[in-house]
Amino acid sequence: MAYKILVVDDDLAILRLIKKVLEYEKYEVVIRNKIEEIDLCDFTGFDLILLDIMMPVSGLEICQMIREQITVPICFITAKDMDEDLVAGINAGADDYIMKPFSMQELLARVK
Repeated sequence: MAYKILVVDDDLAILRLIKKVLEYEKYEVVIRNKIEEIDLCDFTGFDLILLDIMMPVSGLEICQMIREQITVPICFITAKDMDEDLVAGINAGADDYIMKPFSMQELLARVK
């Protein structure tokens, strides 16, 4: 059975690249990039959520909303690279934090 991963980012090019890499590694991947899709998204049933912070709606707020509903590993993928950004992400409920730009090898290592 393939692990199911939700990837939320407002950059469609990044979403497509991550989806392609993860599907090549046999993960089931669902992508969301529009605020309407995020608002209507059912976050249950995923084994991992990869979440951007800098979107029209703060990824920090989305993370907190998810944490109120379910316990699932959440990893931020973001260009925010200051220590206080990382701490804010962890405090919002994230389990991990990947800073852009990142290699696909790093992403796969963290996903595994």
